[in-house]
Amino acid sequence: MRGGIRSDNARKAAVIAAENVAGVKRVEDQLSKVPPPEEDYGGGDFVSLQEEPSTEDDQPL
Repeated sequence: MRGGIRSDNARKAAVIAAENVAGVKRVEDQLSKVPPPEEDYGGGDFVSLQEEPSTEDDQPL
């Protein structure tokens, strides 16, 4: 198997799943650990929102 995985648990699950496929005699693990995407770190661009003036319909219910 080749490809990218994010955790050791994902590696174990992939290997076990492959080993349990009917007819498979051997699994060669060539998986590589890859860092999570930026979104997993809460990254991204910071945007400051413009304050909008209040209107008459902004009254509490």
